[in-house]
Amino acid sequence: MIVLALMISALSSCGIIIINKPETEPPATTVTPDSEQSPEQSGVATESPETTEEPLETEAPDVETEPPKQIDFPSRIEEAEQRLDGLGESIKISDFHLIYAAADNTVDVIFSEEDSPLYAARVKRNAMVEEKYSSIVRTIYEGKVTSDKLYEDVRVAVSSGNATDYYLDLLVLTAADACKFLSKGLLKDMRSLPFYDVNLGPRGGNVGQTRYFDLGAGADAPEELCAIYFNRTLVGAENEKMLFEASLEGKMSWELLCTVSASISDRAADMAVKNGENTLPGELAAYLSGIEYVSQSAAGVPKITVSDSTALEIDALIESISKLSFYTPAEGGASSRDKFLEGKIPFYLGTLSEMSEFYDDPVEWGLLTLPSDKDLGAFSENRPVLCIPATNTRLEQTSIWLTALNAASGDWIRDQYLLISLENHIRDNNSCLVLNKILSQKAESAFERVFAGYYEGLKDATYGAAGKALTGGDKFSAVLAKNITSINKKLAKLP
Repeated sequence: MIVLALMISALSSCGIIIINKPETEPPATTVTPDSEQSPEQSGVATESPETTEEPLETEAPDVETEPPKQIDFPSRIEEAEQRLDGLGESIKISDFHLIYAAADNTVDVIFSEEDSPLYAARVKRNAMVEEKYSSIVRTIYEGKVTSDKLYEDVRVAVSSGNATDYYLDLLVLTAADACKFLSKGLLKDMRSLPFYDVNLGPRGGNVGQTRYFDLGAGADAPEELCAIYFNRTLVGAENEKMLFEASLEGKMSWELLCTVSASISDRAADMAVKNGENTLPGELAAYLSGIEYVSQSAAGVPKITVSDSTALEIDALIESISKLSFYTPAEGGASSRDKFLEGKIPFYLGTLSEMSEFYDDPVEWGLLTLPSDKDLGAFSENRPVLCIPATNTRLEQTSIWLTALNAASGDWIRDQYLLISLENHIRDNNSCLVLNKILSQKAESAFERVFAGYYEGLKDATYGAAGKALTGGDKFSAVLAKNITSINKKLAKLP
């Protein structure tokens, strides 16, 4: 058990794990190309170099899947370095040791496990920040720690009234878990950070005029983006071509998924959803159609602003999705993913992180975007966020480090994810193009999803109601009308 009375003088003592870049270089296949040869020059390794300048085909691949061809993307590492330089030479945090703690149910966006697709990219990103500021990153917990353990330790430290008893600069949590910390006053408003621009990046961490979570590039986790996998053999060549084209042209729809499924006679269900969470398509429906449940007034007060006509529009969306039959795992039966891999279900709604698990399976799978006429993507609920614990007494240094982390990350982290996925997981060219599409889409964490754990009843009146309507519950419009007044009264009370 970690002793809370952890003083600065003991930072290098036993029990403190120093997490720096590894002594050995990562495998060459996972390292971003250096400045002597940009990705535009080198591209992705291919078995057919002579095809590198040809456009990728959008037609359905043959049944015998060949390794994907080259896909080019711009190198943005130089841009990241320029952003770091642009922070100003007058800012100095030499020998600053950032102390952080990451819950075991988050993607560790500061450092990754060696088998993570983003391991090499994050090592390089961290080295850029370390070289700029001579900073070192440490964690105060030996081994994995749960969010409940973090919550209790921070709570005890705050209630003791002596922040220096618990020496911690940064927390890495899921948004849902962060709400629990926020509700007990265990997080600081990020506006208190002197160099951090709270007006930049996604608005998901905002409550009125305050911000409690950072969802910027430094906390990016492309492996947690949602996607649809499909059985290319089961749907047939013509449907496969139509599905790929719809994804690449931003025209994927629930109706198309229904149409394709209806054309398959020998199927166990139309769609399986990760972890059997069959409410998820209904929960995503409004967001993917560009509908916001919650807006903020000129004063920054959150408020549900779904009109009667919009509520009926959401009802219609749910009705269109309900035409799909969803596989429901029986107790002791096959999981949703395993059932999809048995080859009798055309579609599976999951996350990009599952590509590595699908790769060696005999099912010929492909990748599709989520149904959205607004070209939107969505993160899973495991989306990590960075928070400032109320015990932080070094706001200036933390602010500079967090700003530098976001600057050094940028879009090149996703470029690297695309490269590694192409080399190791993707099995056809069109899926590679779709993956690039998914990574380039806007995928902001909506207010109601981020703060449902803070405002009691918010989920039940918004996306939760839409999800339940899909699985046989009352219509969304009826649930909203019943709860909107009471929820707005709660939303009006800012933290």
